Amino acid sequence: MAILIDVLTDDNYLCELLRARLTPIFPNAYIERRGNDLCEEHRQICDRSILLYDNRIFKISEPSSIPVFKDGHKADCAYIAGRISSLIKEDKEAATITSLTGRSNILLPFTYISERESLIESSFSPLVSDSDFCIRLDFMSGLRMPPEPSDNCGSGSYDALLQRAGQKDFVPSNILDYCNPDCKGFLTPGRPTDPDMVFDCDRKNLINLLKGLRTLSCNCSSPSTSTICVIEGFRLADTLELTAHADNIHILLPSDESSENSGLGKIPSIVERSLKKDQTLKVHYSGEYMKGMTYNARTV
Repeated sequence: MAILIDVLTDDNYLCELLRARLTPIFPNAYIERRGNDLCEEHRQICDRSILLYDNRIFKISEPSSIPVFKDGHKADCAYIAGRISSLIKEDKEAATITSLTGRSNILLPFTYISERESLIESSFSPLVSDSDFCIRLDFMSGLRMPPEPSDNCGSGSYDALLQRAGQKDFVPSNILDYCNPDCKGFLTPGRPTDPDMVFDCDRKNLINLLKGLRTLSCNCSSPSTSTICVIEGFRLADTLELTAHADNIHILLPSDESSENSGLGKIPSIVERSLKKDQTLKVHYSGEYMKGMTYNARTV
């Protein structure tokens, strides 16, 4: 993180003194007096600006600003360094919280298999090129899953992954151990040996996998990973339990008019009410996504 320590003072000597004292503590920070050209240039390239102000002259009420003088007459560099360190730590913690969201996706399709796969290919294929890894899991009947990803992913990989997710020492990176690339570039474990295995396994195992996908796909992870889990065939209450564990929820419906007539048009509002503030919802219609049209039912 690039940091500008912006010194607000009329005293050039004070600015040089602060630079000499603080540079050894914060060697990667730019320390400049406000008003000079370098200060403004560095402000443009820095992620964070921290204000030090000469409180003998200026009165600043911003919480993130730091007065130079203690008791109005003594420059306390130890105090200043401690406050700067605290602000930097707060920024890093906030960045970590923010970075936990963004690249894990759940798709709830209510259409034919061909329409589902066409949407994935047209709308989610950028995940493959934009990330080092893009993982796809399918929570559905094995009869509706795509073919095995490759000859290297033998029968039983999905079975083993579901079992692994229920073990106490399961960690998110274990998911990659059971996946191989398919023809579209997604990493996937293929199909289970029993078509109903996903429905019959412990729900906690599925939730552990979704939590693992979300952890792998956080923006701070390296290598960069995006994830998509396609969920269909569950009772609505069970589906809502699963959708709590992804950043972005996508719903694929038939055309707008037919969805209303069939009752599917109510699904987006039901799902939306169950979402948390850090989740987004997008509704796609099979007759429109071919034209690149989506309806943002919720963006928070």
